[in-house]
Amino acid sequence: MKNVNVWMQVTGEALIQRSDDNPAALKKRLEAYHRQTQPLVQYYSMQKLHVPVDASKPSDTVFASICEIFEAIKKKDAAPAAAVAAR
Repeated sequence: MKNVNVWMQVTGEALIQRSDDNPAALKKRLEAYHRQTQPLVQYYSMQKLHVPVDASKPSDTVFASICEIFEAIKKKDAAPAAAVAAR
């Protein structure tokens, strides 16, 4: 593999390749991620406590999506309180 210097545009720092940054290690990390995370996603989805966000979008779009999720939760949580207050 050829060494390449890559600089972070935001911070101006050089990216450093870890010793375990190779295809086999990446495959192992991804397998562990899916094995450990998928059951949690399924569980919390069934509890209606998981909302997926497409993080491949631009950061401002991701941020807006997360804000919309929080606003929806706040409205949902406020609705029962408003109903109790109206009694």
